[in-house]
Amino acid sequence: MNLNQYLESKNISSKFAARQSEQNGNIIFNNSGKRGVVEEFTLGLVSIISILNDILSNIDAFLPHEQYDETEWRVLGLDYFKDGSAKSMSKVQTKPLFSTLSKIIAWANMPFLEDINTDQFIRINREMLENTIIKLESLSKISTITPLKDEIEIPIEAQVIYSYLVESKSHRYIQENVLKLPAPSNGGGFEAMTILHGFEIREDKKGLIDSNNLNEAIASATGKYKDALNLLKQYYPNALNQTILTLKFDYNVFYDNYRSANLYIDKQYALRFISSLLTKPFVILTGLSGSGKTKLAQSFVQWISNNEDQYRIIPVGADWTNREPLLGYPNGLELDKYVAPDSGVLQLLIHASEPKNNHKPYFIILDEMNLSHVERYFADFLSIMESNDNIKLYSGGLRKDNDGKDIPQKIEWPQNLFIIGTVNIDETTYMFSPKVLDRANVIEFRISSDQMKKFLGANKEVDMKKLFVNEDKNQGGKGRDMAADFMSLSKDREKNHRINLEVLHNFFNELQAVGAEFGYRSASEIELLLTRLGNEKIVGVNPMGDNTKIDFAIMQKLLPKLHGSRNKLTKVLPILGGFCLNDSKNIKENYLDKFVSNNITEGQLSIDPNIKYHISFEKICRMYKNAVENGFASYAEA
Repeated sequence: MNLNQYLESKNISSKFAARQSEQNGNIIFNNSGKRGVVEEFTLGLVSIISILNDILSNIDAFLPHEQYDETEWRVLGLDYFKDGSAKSMSKVQTKPLFSTLSKIIAWANMPFLEDINTDQFIRINREMLENTIIKLESLSKISTITPLKDEIEIPIEAQVIYSYLVESKSHRYIQENVLKLPAPSNGGGFEAMTILHGFEIREDKKGLIDSNNLNEAIASATGKYKDALNLLKQYYPNALNQTILTLKFDYNVFYDNYRSANLYIDKQYALRFISSLLTKPFVILTGLSGSGKTKLAQSFVQWISNNEDQYRIIPVGADWTNREPLLGYPNGLELDKYVAPDSGVLQLLIHASEPKNNHKPYFIILDEMNLSHVERYFADFLSIMESNDNIKLYSGGLRKDNDGKDIPQKIEWPQNLFIIGTVNIDETTYMFSPKVLDRANVIEFRISSDQMKKFLGANKEVDMKKLFVNEDKNQGGKGRDMAADFMSLSKDREKNHRINLEVLHNFFNELQAVGAEFGYRSASEIELLLTRLGNEKIVGVNPMGDNTKIDFAIMQKLLPKLHGSRNKLTKVLPILGGFCLNDSKNIKENYLDKFVSNNITEGQLSIDPNIKYHISFEKICRMYKNAVENGFASYAEA
């Protein structure tokens, strides 16, 4: 359990709610509101660490005061806390600070302090304090001050100030690497020194500023030095309020939160869904209606987003014939106006493409996306997501939407945009073309008999509030602090799976014979998916076997394009099915024909030791049965 989750879990029993903010992990805590107003107070991790070090250095003075006494703790804080913010807080918010410190120490030493009343007691123990400091120091290094690279031209004096105050670089380093000037050999005459002195910055301020104290420093500074700090605020805003706390992404945390909302789906679907998003930002969820496709997509995007601006859930209309429902169109009568779509997709694309939002994932969920021909309304997206080109909206003069907001002529394809489509198959829907399937990971949802039995025995009302911090949608999803690491994982394109891919080559040869082979793009994405499925940062420390990874890859990237008549499929499916078995002799008699005649069930197939790739083989059996009984079969099933 991370620190923020622990603090949230204690808010129910404590009068002093606490949480970890997105501003570099600052700790935000409340007073009790006893005097009529509940107020929030903030301390940076550096200040918290300073307090713990002060307690550790003066442990004999603090040890007799593990039980809370307001007067005693106020005096202790004023006498021993060196950090200015901490000293001030100990004077005016003594008990909220005491309670928050107690919770942090309890978190760092779980499960030894689970039963203490943190509002009344704090554990003063040298080993526990040292352990807490180590954990907080590790946490405080997660986020650092970062400039707005490639967004704006940063003045040279701001770069010099940043290098000296934040990065603690020497005059010589700044001279050579920032100013690109030769460094004097005699130790004097540095242009860097001249710039810094002009802002009243001398040696006592080197490395003084970090993301925890910039606010306080600006408030107390005067003259030219205040001007220097304001330059940091202007050109390095991540040093202040926009720095995001990055916790390591863990899909197990998502699944636990998903289940706590009384949502149910087999865990492998959550893993495949997230691994697929990290492989290619276009995922199609198909399968049984009511099997949890849309709820999985909705819950994940809400869980990992900081606010509703980061996602749109769009029900696709049966009358969509072009891109206008998604991108709008230029007004033909008013040449300075642009008709933005009600779906909100255009504004989401504009926000996602802004450089300041690069660290945030943005999502479009197209619910029942095959109610209309996908190739018609989605053609621009299909093309541009591969070329990384611009989405061209209009030409001519600048236009505004009906709300007066500027609409750019073109939008760069956002690298932080993820598209999820949900699909049902019936007489009102359309099939996908190879162009669509080739660009997506396709995950089929099914429900086994055992899964349905468990669901019927534990069916509870869905509570989506459990996905949000403090069950409050306005505070963002519980996975919001993992979003930046999720984005980092999505940008890692290294393939290092070390899996024998001979079976994929065998599939290629047989699929080629029926015109359903895959190209270089799919091959590359398969290898990346195999890497994702073996990445401990994603799947945890319990790796899945190579056969399971290959099984998922075959099911999601190779079989979806396969469709055709009975004559075509009854020839190729037995061969493909044979690749999924350890011993493929008599596959037709022992498996396929028995499946057609209902003499072997999916449950029996799932535990058959002769089957290497269970999910793919079960799918091949179902397609074979559909081809025999209906004269035609495709990957998508009603």
